[in-house]
Amino acid sequence: MQRRHFMTLAAAAALPWSLSGCDKPQTKLKTGVNAWIGYAPLVYAEARGWLDTLSAQLYTTVSLGETLFLFEDGQVDTFCATQYEYHLARHNAPSLVPVMLLDRSNGGDGIVANRTLAQLKTETRPIEVYLEAGSINRELFEQFVQLEGLGDKTFRLHNQDQQSNTLLDPKRSAPMVVVTYSPYMERLLEKGFVMLANTRDMPLLVVDALFTLRDTFNQHRPVFEQMKKVLDRSIEDFRQRPEKVFPWVSAFLGINSVNELRQAMAGIEWINHPDPLLLQRVRRLDMPVDTILL
Repeated sequence: MQRRHFMTLAAAAALPWSLSGCDKPQTKLKTGVNAWIGYAPLVYAEARGWLDTLSAQLYTTVSLGETLFLFEDGQVDTFCATQYEYHLARHNAPSLVPVMLLDRSNGGDGIVANRTLAQLKTETRPIEVYLEAGSINRELFEQFVQLEGLGDKTFRLHNQDQQSNTLLDPKRSAPMVVVTYSPYMERLLEKGFVMLANTRDMPLLVVDALFTLRDTFNQHRPVFEQMKKVLDRSIEDFRQRPEKVFPWVSAFLGINSVNELRQAMAGIEWINHPDPLLLQRVRRLDMPVDTILL
């Protein structure tokens, strides 16, 4: 939720929350996921063994950019991402479709800085901006600049993954802005950065979904339907029993407490059972909805 450097497949397979699939990997549907709260239910399901009977395999990355690379390179069949990556991938894969809606950002994506908004508006020096350039981060930042009337400022954009962003020092003299998302956003706030805006108070609709090619969906629809049932079961545990979920996803999300898990979930809205109004909004994002499993 790049959301963006890709772990080698060998490293991913060695992690306890990745499906190794060493027996017959060529027969499995491979799905790329990175450490975003909205994708954690799939990782939780794998860890609980609920995917064992399905022909499914997860590959974990540390960025949406790396996930997209895996898909474009043919190393995964499906991937979890936002509409931004969907539109990028569709240039070379016009039959790409969403199969499952996962969540929409409701404060989980945001913009923090080492200055207040009022201070940024009077800033005359160049403002250093840290973001994952090939992601929804860029769209969020551009909307923020427009909404807050910052178009006359000079911005220096730095393409950097979120883990590296958490090492930034808010006490640096240069004005800094970081476009980020949970759980990295909370770490930056704890270090002393201040919140400028987030997707709860900005009109941008950011949705996460599982995408694949239409032919892949048609060929493996029974597997996707079973994955959807597993996903729904997992999300119910996230909603109702976060203390039960925490031990299974703490390593994947890089969190240390149930409270951190609750904070991350507070920034999203699960949309695995979308209503007609949401589907209309998704369609306006230029995504088909006929393949979305309800």
